[in-house]
Amino acid sequence: MTVNLSFVDWVSLSLGMNVTFQDVNGQKTVQIPGMKPDGLVNVCESLSALDSFWPRLCIRAPDQTPLRVMSPAKYTSLNSSDNDANNYYEPYITRVWEKYKKTDMRINTQTAGPNSTAKINSGQTVTCRVGQSDNILHCDNDAGDFNRPVSTDIYGCDSGPFANPPANVTESWSRAKVRPRLCAAFARSTLHLDATQPSFNITSKQYYKEPITNHYSRVVHENLIGGMGYAFSYDDVSPSSSDNSAGLVSMTHPTQLDIFINT
Repeated sequence: MTVNLSFVDWVSLSLGMNVTFQDVNGQKTVQIPGMKPDGLVNVCESLSALDSFWPRLCIRAPDQTPLRVMSPAKYTSLNSSDNDANNYYEPYITRVWEKYKKTDMRINTQTAGPNSTAKINSGQTVTCRVGQSDNILHCDNDAGDFNRPVSTDIYGCDSGPFANPPANVTESWSRAKVRPRLCAAFARSTLHLDATQPSFNITSKQYYKEPITNHYSRVVHENLIGGMGYAFSYDDVSPSSSDNSAGLVSMTHPTQLDIFINT
């Protein structure tokens, strides 16, 4: 069984969960505490204090009580003409693209091959460079080429260079690993750092530190107890299985799932 708390679309109820499972020593319970009781209000107020389009993610009742906060991916899907949102990441994208015209981008697949489930320690490194003339990110190890993304590609990680392949197209295993890791690095604004993406040199303490970043994901994590929960589609990209930013629970022999509201 695999289960997680998802705030990929919006924040509303302050949900948490417990998963009880059976192992050789009896029953055990894993708890993902979830959103703080005042998480919705805190996320709404934090985003409302920012400039650009971020305050518009907060949906309020007529008396100004927060009802929910939309993710930037959900917001732009409903407000496609908002140029502040559509162009938000452009300066950071330009900074990254210019950097990797001059130096190699390295992305760890976190696997040794198509049948491996290893993490960083035995992963293969894919090396990429932006072409001077075509402005395309060219990657080796059969990962292929990635066009320059736009902001909305980064919010959802499911369009442009990060789109899933059509049903009739077989994607190489290395590209399937590079695609989410590249988008996660854009969402967290870590691609300007001189390190392989992801790596033990880039921990969650370095996520969202740039002025241009996914502030929705940043403030959602700030209001998750223990910081665990999905705030964008590839929030499970991490250096190791012990760094569980997404709060993903995967196990055999589950016996009970409890969803609760923090009050």
